[in-house]
Amino acid sequence: MPSRHRKTKKHSEKNAGATLCPWLPLMLASAMCFSPLNMSDKPKNKQKIKNRSKQDLPITGESGHEAVPGQVQPESEPAEQTFFQPDVPLPDKSVDKTVMRIEAKFKQSSAGVSLADFHHDRPAGRCKCVGHFAQVQQYIRDFLAFDASSNGGASSEWTRLLAAAYPGLSQCTLESMLFWIVERAITAMEEGSAHLDFVEYACGRGNLSKALLRKNFAGVGLDILWSACHDCLQPAGLLLWLECLQALRPNSLVWFGTKCSSWVSLCVSCSRRSAENMYHGDCDRPFVVEGNRLMMVTSLLYFLASCLGHFTTLEQPQSSTMVKNPWLQNVLVWVQAQKFTTYMGAFGASTCKPVQLWSTRSLDALLRDKPSNSDESLASRDENGGYSGVQPALQESEVYPELFGVAVSNCFVQKRA
Repeated sequence: MPSRHRKTKKHSEKNAGATLCPWLPLMLASAMCFSPLNMSDKPKNKQKIKNRSKQDLPITGESGHEAVPGQVQPESEPAEQTFFQPDVPLPDKSVDKTVMRIEAKFKQSSAGVSLADFHHDRPAGRCKCVGHFAQVQQYIRDFLAFDASSNGGASSEWTRLLAAAYPGLSQCTLESMLFWIVERAITAMEEGSAHLDFVEYACGRGNLSKALLRKNFAGVGLDILWSACHDCLQPAGLLLWLECLQALRPNSLVWFGTKCSSWVSLCVSCSRRSAENMYHGDCDRPFVVEGNRLMMVTSLLYFLASCLGHFTTLEQPQSSTMVKNPWLQNVLVWVQAQKFTTYMGAFGASTCKPVQLWSTRSLDALLRDKPSNSDESLASRDENGGYSGVQPALQESEVYPELFGVAVSNCFVQKRA
């Protein structure tokens, strides 16, 4: 009885397992069949199987078939995962592409510009509109007479500058040199060979030029920051500046951001610029002499641009005395330039920085109220009451805010139309 009872119990457990998991035998049989080492293939020597390396095992591809030796197998793609994405707008890639395009265009048209891009050896030609050119000639004669009677330096300084840039004109009078340049520029406009819409002299990082390029204007920004061949204090660099001016279409923009470091009030203790020396300063100091030479180049090009009827503007800090020097002041007075005051802080600069703009056209569109949120100062005062510049702030203030460049470009569009 006991043995029969045990047999019955085992039989019952077996039947119960089959009842609870009827497919279990099939699973076991399938596992035995598909095992890489089933019972029929199992070698006698278990130690060899244990020591087999991975290199000895058959390599299979994604399809399960054995791979061909030397054939690169494609990597399996990871399973796609889904993450929670917050409701935040994605960055506009088109904006990034536009910025990159403008940067590349600026480097090509400005940083990469050289004399090879201009026919600086072409003859002057003859103006078709003889009457207009005759008026310009009289305008030049009258200015030279005015400048000579007003402590100006055009007769000496401009002659030296133009003779260095155009050695072939070194034997000519200043009047003849100016006639030659102006007629050459007017002829280029009439013939259609003029191809520029703007020139930004001393452009710095070029935010103004980039704003104009964004509006599809053709032009160049010149600065020694980008290339040594842009150095207007060298004959080749001055020639490049003059050639750019003569390649402008009618009613173009000519902008000067002339270096101001030796002219601002922060530097007066070193530059010694004052009304007593007509703001020429201490000419024994090299940086003062450099400032004077840059001012003379500015006065020459500003006058030529006004003779050609361009939208001409000089930007300087409010404390700069450059415009008080008679060599530049005579030009501004003669062309009847208007003074406009605005604040870079109103265009996004970290400091207030008031600036003076001297322009041959109205710049009312650039006028802004003094910002109240620009607390950072460009200068600090010591115990003796003297001022010294805050270098990081001064360097940053040299760069035009992007919004200022946009405002100037919009103003140019309106004036040119």
